[in-house]
Amino acid sequence: MMFGRKPRIPVDTIVPSLENFDRVPIVNEYKLVDQNNQEVTVLEDFNKEVELKLPSIASDYLAELKNKLTLSNSVAEKNRNIRMDKAKINHDRLIKKHEYHKRLKNVQENQQLIYADQQDTQSHLSVLKCN
Repeated sequence: MMFGRKPRIPVDTIVPSLENFDRVPIVNEYKLVDQNNQEVTVLEDFNKEVELKLPSIASDYLAELKNKLTLSNSVAEKNRNIRMDKAKINHDRLIKKHEYHKRLKNVQENQQLIYADQQDTQSHLSVLKCN
């Protein structure tokens, strides 16, 4: 939902570089190894120093963006549910009665039954010829 939209303000205004605001770097940085043996760098900010020094325009923009994305997600869910309900009604309307034959479960079983019937018929005919 966020793809294709044009940003209203530059990304540098939201998350500026550390040199512009004399920010302290992230408090802790350490590396972990995941199940694929790849290193993952984890950055922690326990005191939320970075968040406290974030400009108010950036936090307002991020809050507004989050609200808009939440709203668009709820609208998309609502539309999806409506479409699913319509598709279900349409599917249920088009269901037709179908008779299933007990002896025709699948093709292989059908061929075996035909072969058995042919054998019975031939043996029955041979009995009639002998009499």
